[in-house]
Amino acid sequence: MNKLIIFAFAGICLMPLTAIASPVVRTIRQSQATGSSATTQTIKVWNGNGVSISFYEVNEVVKRVWIDDPSQILIDTDGCLEGINPNCQSSGAGLIHLRRIQKVNIPGLPQSKSTHLTIVTQAADARRKAYHFQVTAAAGKPEYSQIAIESDISHDSIERTPIKINSRRPRALSNFRLPVK
Repeated sequence: MNKLIIFAFAGICLMPLTAIASPVVRTIRQSQATGSSATTQTIKVWNGNGVSISFYEVNEVVKRVWIDDPSQILIDTDGCLEGINPNCQSSGAGLIHLRRIQKVNIPGLPQSKSTHLTIVTQAADARRKAYHFQVTAAAGKPEYSQIAIESDISHDSIERTPIKINSRRPRALSNFRLPVK
């Protein structure tokens, strides 16, 4: 863990205060949350700390979002979305923000400790993907404040084509002499 030392002004003397920096970003690969090989990914949301889900790295635009139990989690976006924002003419966002609120009793909505979140995105080639998450209210110290959705293909894993080198090496010319001037 990285340590950050902060100096606070207290009267005349400066006193060092030590704060431990915790990780901010949790990464989830696309295949972990969408497609046939996806598994349930849990997102924790703490009191006083929202969690953002970013699709910037994969260059996908969020088109729709559903949360099954809105009684304690609010959704906001960095763009307008149909079904959430009235008068949304050009639906699209790159970031979803989840914020925990004090539980509201909604008649007819069963009580649960977690809820299902569905996010529909669209890539530049018009293909759509549905991402699924389990969202739960958490207690204690926040573990992260952002979830970055990353591509399953990293630059390090791209298969590189080997360069073909001519295996016939030029032979040394033993009887070759440079002209002398």
